[in-house]
Amino acid sequence: MVTRHLLFGLLWMGTLIPTCAHAQHWNLPAELTRESTQITFELDTTWHTVEGSVKAISGTMSLPNQKDSKTITATLTIPVASLDTESESRDEEMRDSMEESRFPTITVSMPEIRPSCDEAALTPEPACDYVTTGTITIRDVTLPLRLKGTISRNDAGAILVGGSTQLDWSKFGIKDPSILIAKVHEQVNISFHITLPKRKAL
Repeated sequence: MVTRHLLFGLLWMGTLIPTCAHAQHWNLPAELTRESTQITFELDTTWHTVEGSVKAISGTMSLPNQKDSKTITATLTIPVASLDTESESRDEEMRDSMEESRFPTITVSMPEIRPSCDEAALTPEPACDYVTTGTITIRDVTLPLRLKGTISRNDAGAILVGGSTQLDWSKFGIKDPSILIAKVHEQVNISFHITLPKRKAL
């Protein structure tokens, strides 16, 4: 009887342990917050380059397919009010151009992020590359979004995801903020950095 119970216990643990291990691939799942996710942007004007950052973020990164450790998904919501260029008047004009009262959020969906390396190969240097395509919704317009960047692991075990993309704001129906003597270029360069802390062992 003891032997039978011991055998049952070992079999039960054998089914549990792989599930726990898979659940921690890439330090996922993880919440994306202002503390873990930094997004900056810049766009050129006739006079100078405007630089800004995102002050509020919510979202998740996860690994929905436990049998494929390279398939990562991410969703992100950004309040338009959180776009900050350190100029109150300019930010008010930007929110007005984007019609924040009608369309208060920007949403990003990345259904499949496939790094070029396995998680076990992650080191501080060299980082492994990734390229992925998802969607971004600004106002009531949803368009493809292509991201590229690198994934690495620091000495503390955190996974670092960095990347960049470029958007043409005019394709989203945003009112042109240019004035007679200053032209705002249509391309916005965006950079991001995500830190996924090492998860505690289960």
